[in-house]
Amino acid sequence: MIEDADLILEFCTEAKEHLDNLDLALLSLEEKPEDKEAINAVFRPIHTIKGVAGFFNFVAIGKLTHVAEGILVSARDKGVVLRPVVIDMLFETVDVLRKLIDIIQSEVSGGVLSSQDEVPPEVARLVSRLELASGNEGFGEDGEKKLGEILVEQGTIGEKDVEEALRKQAEEDAGKIGEVLIRSGKAKPQDVAKAIREQKNLKAGESRKPKAEEGIRVSVEKLDSLVDLVGELVIAQIQVASSEVHDQKLSKNIAQLSKITRELQNLTMSMHMLPIRPLFQRMERLVRDVSRKAGKLVRVTLRGEETELDRQVIDTLADPLVHMLRNAVDHGIESPEEREACGKDKTGNIYLEARHEAGNIVIEVRDDGRGLSEKKIFDKARQRGLVIEGKEYSRDEILNFIFQPGFSTAEKITDISGRGVGMDVVKKKIGSLRGVISMDTKEGEGTRFNIRLPLTMAIIDGMLVQSAGERYIFPTYCIEESLKPQKEQIVICHNRGKVLHLRDSIIPLIDLDRLLGMSTSARRRKGPFEDSIDECSEDSIGSERAEGLVMIIRDGSNRIGFFVDNLIGQQQVVIKSLGEAFQGLQGVSGGAILADGRVGLILDAHGLLEYYSTHYQGDETYISARP
Repeated sequence: MIEDADLILEFCTEAKEHLDNLDLALLSLEEKPEDKEAINAVFRPIHTIKGVAGFFNFVAIGKLTHVAEGILVSARDKGVVLRPVVIDMLFETVDVLRKLIDIIQSEVSGGVLSSQDEVPPEVARLVSRLELASGNEGFGEDGEKKLGEILVEQGTIGEKDVEEALRKQAEEDAGKIGEVLIRSGKAKPQDVAKAIREQKNLKAGESRKPKAEEGIRVSVEKLDSLVDLVGELVIAQIQVASSEVHDQKLSKNIAQLSKITRELQNLTMSMHMLPIRPLFQRMERLVRDVSRKAGKLVRVTLRGEETELDRQVIDTLADPLVHMLRNAVDHGIESPEEREACGKDKTGNIYLEARHEAGNIVIEVRDDGRGLSEKKIFDKARQRGLVIEGKEYSRDEILNFIFQPGFSTAEKITDISGRGVGMDVVKKKIGSLRGVISMDTKEGEGTRFNIRLPLTMAIIDGMLVQSAGERYIFPTYCIEESLKPQKEQIVICHNRGKVLHLRDSIIPLIDLDRLLGMSTSARRRKGPFEDSIDECSEDSIGSERAEGLVMIIRDGSNRIGFFVDNLIGQQQVVIKSLGEAFQGLQGVSGGAILADGRVGLILDAHGLLEYYSTHYQGDETYISARP
């Protein structure tokens, strides 16, 4: 059993937070290397990590942070200019510290912790490079300067003796400072031993100092369990509230229960939310590294960093953002020479913004680079056999080709991006979060991507509909409108089935229960996601579905209308997994327990549209077709 395992794991968690802050602080320091406040912003987290690492005797972490701390102290107190090469190495220090902490966290979680008394070669080399690049040698090992200060305070030696010992230690690798002082005759062994005891007492006293806590750490497992329990409470409350109650007092109590349940639900959901700032900071660091590798100058502007998102959403969002930002730097932002030739500032701009919009979170990724050529996208799509000859494509349809698997307009493949494995992955990841992604671009001016995401993954607002005796939930974010169409609005497109004329658009129509294969004797349907649509005539359309409700569902620029029997109403539902047997069922994202205890399927707009396109239309061309 590892001693202080819980404390070590807490240190690892806190250290990672400090390292995330360090990335942002170093980016600021890189812009203003002589700004003392910027130096202090880097110094503070390094100093904190160093102190706790010393308490646990994590030698490698202590050594690395001590050298980095010494460089920052020299810059802050002595006016030593932090050259770009030194700042680059401080960034490298953050990366190495993150690796060391990851190893410790992984080992402790597994019940085994390897010796932390040795300094790995990678760390030793970085320490040597830091000392050499900084031009300020003699920082010594963790705690050594303090030992010298104690000896000076005791009157055993003078400050010049300490400086000489530190210099000798750095030049000759003469061992610890106490040993150097003893060998040189400047201090007696008993004096050094006394100073070491005092040093240990000081460390112990510092470690026992009470720390003002603004909060407590709770394991993710416990938090997830709480969310699940509150979800069950919401279901129970809905069932109670839907009961027929004639007693006035009981009705009042049920209303109060509903209010308390909603407040508890909101509070619990907020506990599951995290600011998006750490993710944005990681992306800013990514852009810095990628732009340097690509030989480009890029400025990143962050907005809305305090916007909060579900923890699960933030975790899943990282990979899509990495794909998009790599593409933006590699293909979007021009080289400094190309930008100046176009009359632009030689430094490109990437904007990363999070904001609330209509009950959702919108993540915007925008650059002021070269933009995308519609012609180049269309030509590439035709080359790959994605274009149906003779069909007129709207601008949105052309731009949506970039989300096809393996699609890339890059003229050359680099080790940064351009392998054609990016944007289709991005769309799938966003779809797994019940989100949608859209794009706009203008050649020569830049590209903008908007990612629209739900606030939480546990509970959604949905519209409950009935079709062929079964009830389904459409998430409200994908519903464009619902209407009762006139008979003359519904026509036949040759070999394309029913379509709805709605204002300036033609929207494909299909019975929801037909698509889902919920056959009835009145209107036969072919089973789940049948192979082909029956040919219809004007007469059959009139008899089959001249009346009823149509739900217009949107996924990005694509739309489809579903005939349903009844619109029951809006309802908040708790998302439940359907289990392994139904994982990957296209068009269904989960289930929900309804007020009467029955299960309703939560429908996935993207999956339904994709299936309709493949099995009914043969392609996606008519989904957003215009007259």
